[in-house]
Amino acid sequence: MRLARPVGIAVLAGAVVAGFALDSVAVRPTTARLVTIPSPIQPLISTRESLSTTWYCPGVPASGASGETGSFTLANLTDSPVDASVTVVPVGGASVRKVVALGQRGRIELVAADIAPGAVAAAMIEVAGGSIAVEQTSVTPAGSSVAACTTEPSDLWLFADGSTRSDASLNILLFNPYPAEAIVDLAFADEDGPRISKKFEGRVVPPRSLARIDVGLVIQRKASVSVKASVRQGSIIAGRLQSFTGGDSGRRGLTSGLGSPAGASAWRFVAGQRPVAAPTDVPSAERIAIFNPGDNEAQIAITVLLESDATAATSGTPPGAVPTPLTLTVPANSSAIADVASIAPAGQFNVSVTADELIVAERVLDYTLKGVVFTTVQLGSRLAAETWYFPIGVPTGATGRIDVLNSTGVPTTFSVKTVGAAGPVAVAGFESVKLPAGAVVSVPITGLSVGQSLVVEGAGALIVERMVNSPAGWSATLGLPMIG
Repeated sequence: MRLARPVGIAVLAGAVVAGFALDSVAVRPTTARLVTIPSPIQPLISTRESLSTTWYCPGVPASGASGETGSFTLANLTDSPVDASVTVVPVGGASVRKVVALGQRGRIELVAADIAPGAVAAAMIEVAGGSIAVEQTSVTPAGSSVAACTTEPSDLWLFADGSTRSDASLNILLFNPYPAEAIVDLAFADEDGPRISKKFEGRVVPPRSLARIDVGLVIQRKASVSVKASVRQGSIIAGRLQSFTGGDSGRRGLTSGLGSPAGASAWRFVAGQRPVAAPTDVPSAERIAIFNPGDNEAQIAITVLLESDATAATSGTPPGAVPTPLTLTVPANSSAIADVASIAPAGQFNVSVTADELIVAERVLDYTLKGVVFTTVQLGSRLAAETWYFPIGVPTGATGRIDVLNSTGVPTTFSVKTVGAAGPVAVAGFESVKLPAGAVVSVPITGLSVGQSLVVEGAGALIVERMVNSPAGWSATLGLPMIG
């Protein structure tokens, strides 16, 4: 990574399209260049009425082996019962369709191996005349991972972070739920620059099938690997299954979930914290993985923001009061890793990543427990919304927290609710939480009802993440924003 001169930050039109409200905390630009963000954006719940809704989950372990499981959790968002058609598609096997009933505000967890066993299985969930939300859970001996599913296929999928070291396994999942074949090209970038392999060009993904691509077969023993899946024909859903087993890197952990369906010029990460002494619920290391999949060099600015910076950015305080970003240049079709600790003060903060090109940013968090480093990877958010939904809520046997960021320069409030058959019920003590401008508030989910969904409702634009600590490891994920 080489440092570059400070660069201007693109100004984006529209609060939702840009991902953040127009008065959100940002680095003051010296120059600006408009960058259009394509659709789709990120997993979300549309509040617009539609005749049907389809969700796609990229894939979970489905072998049924001891210590390994994968499941799909469906949550009914309405007060009316709905039937959902669930099609589970295993690698190398026949798809199996099952119809399940969801009562009012009901929730159901479906174990993939019970429906269509296979090494890995994806899912398509269809609902007519109703509204649901879906997350997936993956558990292996390496760790656990909870991730949102999506309603949007794409002809491009991007992954900023990955590894093929001797103690790591990186698989890309290509799910084609449609009746026509898809043709996909995979390209890579590692610490030595762009990599293209003929082995991964023009891969045919048959109709209604799931392909698993072992990146380590070609990109071998690399600490940092980014992946670009470009679809020549059709549309797909692409996921990543990355595991660390505690070998030469000393890391353990599992990341299983969607890639980004597009690049963007602005990304936001909610909960960062660098304590004086590292307790087990605070990361011992935090890095930002950047992938520039385009053909132009990208100028990147990574800014650590505190609550006080929101006041400075909106009160006419001299420009020097706004934090100076860490700036770097990422060549075309290349990647870089930035150490947040190098610019982060002790205490709680959030992170803004901006660029003059469309890039992908993921946060890599390491948690150290009894000398073992557990790793979790999370894609940044491009959206702010008043309401965020977590279909799984609190996984069985898990502890953790929900982190809520006020991405604007205006104070607001929020509430946290559990969702059962009777509807949303406010969690005691979190009925109306004050959230100053630019601030982050953490809400413990330990002790909340298992088997119920969670919803965070705000009076202003929020970005909300959930950190889960289960017996199998750590998992960080964004909630599903509700967008009209």
